[in-house]
Amino acid sequence: MATKVIPNYALYGDQAQSRWQNLFDFEWIPKRSKPYNWNISPHKHDAFIQILYITEGGCEVILDGARFTAVAPCLIVIPAQTVHGFVVETNVNGPVVTAAQGPLESVASVLMPELLALVRKPALIALDADSIHAKALMPLFLAIEQETQIHAVGQMAAGLSLLTAL
Repeated sequence: MATKVIPNYALYGDQAQSRWQNLFDFEWIPKRSKPYNWNISPHKHDAFIQILYITEGGCEVILDGARFTAVAPCLIVIPAQTVHGFVVETNVNGPVVTAAQGPLESVASVLMPELLALVRKPALIALDADSIHAKALMPLFLAIEQETQIHAVGQMAAGLSLLTAL
């Protein structure tokens, strides 16, 4: 029986390197999905967690071989080492944050230890669009996006704090 090799990426389609330049990255889902014809094949990230916020449309999500349907609004949490893939609807939108899991866990262990269980297990979390929590998500994602564009003292600390809040 042939062994299937699961690709390992920094960001999908970008080969993993021994050292990543940032602790976190921000993208909009269509930017990464469209060049791959809305199909992100199963792969994993050795050291990076991904948090996706589906705000419009939906997708099929593969998490460690199981298939799920994600419909907006929802969060998808994909810890490091989780084999995952997507078949994305062309009308999907929302942000995705990729972050170094180790530093995020270090900060969480001090500031919010109960967060560790959530960031260590893959999850698809359906949201009520009218809830206070769902309404608070986009401002946090947009603040993280802004931090990825700033290269100054404190940028990493601010980004990790925002990720912990997210």
